[in-house]
Amino acid sequence: GAERGDAARVVDLAHGANLLRRCEARCRQLKHLNQAQRISPSVATASDELQALMHTELRRACSQFEADRFRSAVECALTLDRVDEIMSQVHNNFAEAIKESTKEVLNNHVLMSLEQMTPQ
Repeated sequence: GAERGDAARVVDLAHGANLLRRCEARCRQLKHLNQAQRISPSVATASDELQALMHTELRRACSQFEADRFRSAVECALTLDRVDEIMSQVHNNFAEAIKESTKEVLNNHVLMSLEQMTPQ
C-alpha cells in the first residue's frame, strides 16, 4: 500500500532539517513573544518526527543499501548535530532492517500458504 509508495521515493531530510533549524533559531530570537512560546512545542515535535524519519531512512538504506537514502539520513544528522547518534545507532538500524525484512518475508510466506490452502 502506501508503505511501498513511500519506499520508492527518497525523502529530502536535509532540507527538512535546515527548515527545522531556521524555525528553532527564530523561536529563540522571538522567545519573549507569546506566539513563539505557543509554537515551540510544535517545533520540538517536528524535531522528534524528523529524527524518527532520519532513522527510518537509515533502516531503509541498511536493508537495501541505497546511497541516496544513506546520504539523506547523514545530511540530516549533520544538520541536526546528531552524527554521533547515527554512528552509535548504525548496528541497531541494521538489526531493525533485518527484523523488518524477515517479518515481511514471513508475512508473505504465510499469505501465500493461506492462498494455496483456500479452495478456488
